[in-house]
Order: sequence, then C-alpha cells, then structure tokens
Amino acid sequence: MKLVDITGQRFGMLTVIEKVYDRRRTPHTQWLCQCDCGNRVIVPGGRLRDGNTTSCGCKNNRSKVRWNYRRANAEENLTTQ
Repeated sequence: MKLVDITGQRFGMLTVIEKVYDRRRTPHTQWLCQCDCGNRVIVPGGRLRDGNTTSCGCKNNRSKVRWNYRRANAEENLTTQ
C-alpha cells in the first residue's frame, strides 16, 4: 500500500506536522500533530483518517468541565426550590 502524505492536513483540532518513524512501538504509520490548544501529540494515521482522534484530549476535558458545570447548576436549582 502506498503511503499518502497527509502533512499539513487538518483532522478536527489537529494539524499534521510530520511523519514519525518509530517501528519499535507499532508497524503503523504515525504522525506528529499540533492541536489548536498548542499541545503536540503522536497519532496513528488510521485514527486520524477514521475520525477516532480529533484532538490531543483537551476537547474531552472541556466537555467534562461543561457537563460537571451543568450538573452542579441543575443540582443547585433543585435544592433552592
């Protein structure tokens, strides 16, 4: 299978910077990506293409914070009624 160069492409919040060579960890092609939040992360190409990885993890953390905030507000509203 021919390797497709995805350098410069965006996948969600990640921008691909360069291919990373580390055959000891995995035989799959891996890419160094820059997240919109500033973090860098190494991601297998398949996870980028199929949409399983779209951020460095910061998006998940933001979702958890929003969910906890809404939950706390809902509980507060119940106790004040």
